[in-house]
Amino acid sequence: MKQSFIPCRLFGTVIISLFTILASAQTDSVDLARMSLEDLLKIKIATNKEQVLEEAPSIVSVITRKEIAAYGCRDVSDVLRLVPGCEFGVDVCGQGGLLFRGIWTPEGKLLIMLNGVMINDPGYATYNFCGTLPPSIIDRVEVIRGPGSALYGGFAEVGVINIITVPSKKGNNVALSGNGGLVGSNGYTVDGNLFVTGSNEDLKYNINIGYAERPLSTKEYDDFFGNSVRLDNNTAFRKWHHFITEISYKRLTFNFHRTYFDFSGKDGNYIIGEDFLGQNQDIYNFSSNGTALRYDAKIGSKFTIIPQIEFLSGNSMTSSYSPLSQNGIYNMKEGQNMQRIKGQVTAGYNFGKAGELTIGAGYIKDIAKNTSALGTPGLFSPMGDTVFSVYTESKYILFQYVAKVRSFGFTAGTRYENTSFGEAFAPRIGVTFFKEKFNPKLLYGKAFRIPTPWQAYTRSFNAGLDLVAELTGTMEFEIGYKMNDIFKTRVNTYFINIDKPILYIGTANSYHNFGKIQSLGIEAELTAHYRKSRGFLNISYNKPRENTSESFVTSNKEYFLAVPKYTLNLGGFHEFGKLSIGSTFTWYSEKYGESQNHAQGLGGPDNTRYGSILLTNLNIVHKNLFKKVTVNLSVHNLFGQKYLLVQPSYGGHAPMPANDRQITLGAKLNL
Repeated sequence: MKQSFIPCRLFGTVIISLFTILASAQTDSVDLARMSLEDLLKIKIATNKEQVLEEAPSIVSVITRKEIAAYGCRDVSDVLRLVPGCEFGVDVCGQGGLLFRGIWTPEGKLLIMLNGVMINDPGYATYNFCGTLPPSIIDRVEVIRGPGSALYGGFAEVGVINIITVPSKKGNNVALSGNGGLVGSNGYTVDGNLFVTGSNEDLKYNINIGYAERPLSTKEYDDFFGNSVRLDNNTAFRKWHHFITEISYKRLTFNFHRTYFDFSGKDGNYIIGEDFLGQNQDIYNFSSNGTALRYDAKIGSKFTIIPQIEFLSGNSMTSSYSPLSQNGIYNMKEGQNMQRIKGQVTAGYNFGKAGELTIGAGYIKDIAKNTSALGTPGLFSPMGDTVFSVYTESKYILFQYVAKVRSFGFTAGTRYENTSFGEAFAPRIGVTFFKEKFNPKLLYGKAFRIPTPWQAYTRSFNAGLDLVAELTGTMEFEIGYKMNDIFKTRVNTYFINIDKPILYIGTANSYHNFGKIQSLGIEAELTAHYRKSRGFLNISYNKPRENTSESFVTSNKEYFLAVPKYTLNLGGFHEFGKLSIGSTFTWYSEKYGESQNHAQGLGGPDNTRYGSILLTNLNIVHKNLFKKVTVNLSVHNLFGQKYLLVQPSYGGHAPMPANDRQITLGAKLNL
């Protein structure tokens, strides 16, 4: 009782203190800060057309580099915790995925891009967030909190995340950054990045090369079947490597990324794997290679045509050993490889006051290659025979019209995609109003999620050759209000309906279209922006609707599995000359997961309750020390709360400890 009382009392004290500081700063001149940086920041992910947040026909969040640095974010998962409705869960082999608006987004429900190029793993279309993409490379993170298939296609079902790296600077510049610190009881963290950038009148370039390592946790992990292991840098490591570059010459832009992520999934499929010859054998890797070339051609003052090509390759989850490979079919060591080839052409015409029209067409080819552990073909073909490789195709056209009539904005668009799994159709329509202080939005969109060839044709499972695209409809309504030059608020409500989601069925050992997911929620935000201070408060509420299938919810259908019904985020920072002090607080209400009895097959659907938790972070930054050096000291999970990643399904996976207390000292040197 005493332990829970202290964080709650401190939490209340800091809330009062934060807004007292912000209120006291009101005497500062605000002429240079009448609009927040988010207002001034141009975004493109909502329509591929530059707009401010209030005019974008989507519910959009933008986390800027200044905020990322001020709050001491360690990776992209820390950044997303600042966004309403975000939480994380766990799946096989210790993978940390995003829960968003109550929905488990891995396996193709969320599009993640790096500088506009997809980085979802090409096998399962998921992303392992914990320990990836260090903040030193990030300029901003743009998040569409809603459907994006009309523009982006098959993985942008419930949201889109675009991570933008630090842009080029004038002249030639070199910067070195690094962090080191302690994690939990016996762990350590270290990361470093080399940033090289330059530009002249025609040529711009930037290069990031870096490494990061830390454990997921240093606590004891117990599976549901009587096995236990102490997590640390050996048994629960996360090791990240990256090489990322963007080069532009006049209107031609070239992007390349190579990311390589090694991680330990000591829990395997759902049972802790035994060491072999004293070494942890549950070591996995996910790599992503992306190359993109784009040309922005302007013909006159009103017509634009943009051809672009992308080539992606990588593996989904490779291992030298895994419980999943013991059947002699699934070779995770060398035989698994996926590729994507994409070509697209879009054309836009600006009619002036009459609006702007965009049309486009494209082609996507997904290729999966696999050799079984026995050296035989590791895939099924669409006809059912065994093969070494298989591919699927998508051909699509898209259309979008954006117009502004006085204070009203109108957006209508659609995407039609003909795929190897059938046809998919994603219309969207939006009406916005933006005048002075008042900013409502009414939005409706359909979206889809296309199966991957790996899920449909791999011999690791009984192939789901009858898979079709899952379809989603989303209704959103938002009201924004600017109280004064300092405070802004917005409230949105949403309803998401996913029909026949693609789901792994353990009893059949295959993927199938099964059931329904319905999510209803509300999100509210308050932001404050002064010349030297900034603060935010957001609250989200989520609940599954009664038609949601039993596989995704608790036995009483009151909660999505692994998802807290309420989430509250509070943060703020103030600049005292060269010194900046920032703090964030994330409170999750109780959440539920599968019980141990149910995992062991000892009863029907049954759930275990995990209590509410408060994560408290503190970050201190000193800029321009010795003119060219910036140093920071950060503490995450200050009170050492026991944070658990819970599996959002009845998959027999016990909750995984994560996010231990971490103390980090970092520095950045501009050469």
